[in-house]
Amino acid sequence: MPKRLATCTLALLALVCSFPVAATERPGALEVQARELAGEGEVVCLCHIPPGAPESAQTICVGGRAPRAHLRHGDTLGACDETQREATCDDGLDNDQDGAIDCQDPDCVGQPGPDPLGMRGFRSSGSRWGTRSFASRETESTIGLCEQPESSCSDGFDNDADGTFDCGDMDCMASPDCDGPGEEICNDGLENDMDGLTDCADPDCIGAEGPGGAICQQPEANCSDSFDNDGDLDIDCADTDCMAEPECDGPGEEICDDGLENDGDGLIDCADPECAGELGASGEICQQPEADCADGFDNDGDTFIDCFDGDCAASQACQPLDGEICNDGVDNDDDLDIDCADADCAGFSGPGGGTCQQPEASCQDTFDNDGDGFTDCADTDCMSIPECDPFREVCDDGADNDLDGLVDCEDPDCTEDPACAP
Repeated sequence: MPKRLATCTLALLALVCSFPVAATERPGALEVQARELAGEGEVVCLCHIPPGAPESAQTICVGGRAPRAHLRHGDTLGACDETQREATCDDGLDNDQDGAIDCQDPDCVGQPGPDPLGMRGFRSSGSRWGTRSFASRETESTIGLCEQPESSCSDGFDNDADGTFDCGDMDCMASPDCDGPGEEICNDGLENDMDGLTDCADPDCIGAEGPGGAICQQPEANCSDSFDNDGDLDIDCADTDCMAEPECDGPGEEICDDGLENDGDGLIDCADPECAGELGASGEICQQPEADCADGFDNDGDTFIDCFDGDCAASQACQPLDGEICNDGVDNDDDLDIDCADADCAGFSGPGGGTCQQPEASCQDTFDNDGDGFTDCADTDCMSIPECDPFREVCDDGADNDLDGLVDCEDPDCTEDPACAP
């Protein structure tokens, strides 16, 4: 089928594409046509395919020299075909050519997966081991659905297509359906209920008497009873669960303003919970967690000050003046933009601790800084960043990486590269 070229006028704020114009299949002709349209002041709509993330393809409309750059990088003219998703999830085929078949494909979550044994027509007997009663036949539309990760742990289906199903799938380890055929005996050193956890390591034993008379706990809270209360092989102060307990605080008292680790717990000054409420080395009030978010001090000793500390993310002092909270997933100021997608949040801490930006400029920080659903090099804002150009010239590998006919130091792109220094 011939590709189709869609154009958009600059006058339309929403960049709505006009009637498509047929284009030939030859890439050279497409690039020439894109160049001609861009030269006439037109905006060209393309299907942008982020490098390494074809499932994130999106329709974009660009002008100037941008269309040619996009085409060189593998984008195609015209809007993306939104129908290219895994639509049939039980045929054993990779319908959308993304390398994932049926229930392996996130597109299939919630859709019926393969049923090679015809089990979907039989009603479950209710056994938590997923056995089925063949005495009566009843269609169950809610079993055998694709899931990522597997959460239906007694339906007899490999819901996430990882080769294991129900209680044989590690995703189901914590499921009540997979808690084994019996009850855990908490002090016999045996794994009684087939969930892989023995005695106090099994959450079923919380509050029960464990080996040696210990009370099983999750996490360990009795830090001076000489027992491994949570079954992780670490006892009392050797268990990280006990790090903040007074009995595990070391041989001395922490001095909170001398920059030294006085009590042998590995924590210095305000970083030590023992110092909460005391004066720190710079005159600050030590806090755990940091609560004074506009005093210019690192109150909890984690090296982050005020709004740069994740503890302050929800503090009013760290929010834009118009009331948008930039990391709570809510449109607080009712402008239809949430968190980093709201221009009011530029420069503030967004979800996960990334800095909100409009447009995205930090292209290697693993955050979606502008809240558009695309991260780093998958975001079109980062296309001009050298690190995001899959065809940038490498100046010392003997290859023509950017396909301009010039290799290494012959390419003007390498003029400033140390490998091409005279």
